[in-house]
Order: sequence, then C-alpha cells, then structure tokens
Amino acid sequence: MLGPRGIRANAIAPAVVATEMSNFAKTEEGRDYALGIQALKRLAQPDDIGGVVAFLASEDARWITGDTVDGGIRTLATEEISDRECRTVRLPPLPIRRSR
Repeated sequence: MLGPRGIRANAIAPAVVATEMSNFAKTEEGRDYALGIQALKRLAQPDDIGGVVAFLASEDARWITGDTVDGGIRTLATEEISDRECRTVRLPPLPIRRSR
C-alpha cells in the first residue's frame, strides 16, 4: 500500500502524440482516426506531456493519486456509454460505524 506511506501513483496515457512514432497520423485516414478518439480534436504534442508529468510530480498535485490523464479519451468513451441505455443497480447501504 503506497498511500499510507505518502507515495502517489498516477499514469499518463495520451494516446497519439505528434512524434516520429506516430507516422500513421500523417496520412489523412490516420489523422482522422487519431482526432476521432481525442476529446479536444488535436494531437498531443511532446510539450503537452512534459507539463502534465511536471505537474503530477509537483507538490501542487499532492492530493491526486490513482488517476490516469488521457487527453479526454475516457471522456468520449463515457459519453458514448451514457448515450446507451443503462441499467440501474441498487447496492445495499453501507453499515455505519459509530465512534465512541
């Protein structure tokens, strides 16, 4: 367990970043696909990623842990799921512990 020791763990999953490794995004079809999975409709730049890493490693992010920064890909997936019919599941109430 890392949290009790003050260790934060976060991830960055930017999808397509405009580098030499993303040559497929230089074609019209590849670019259309890459932009289609991005909420902001632009490819990430290497400097975009560096700023996020610096922020997450800083004291300003001291309350953030267990999260993934992904440039909005999960946002699009969540919107797509919420557009479908969803089934409501009722969970039993949590037991309340009273302190003495």
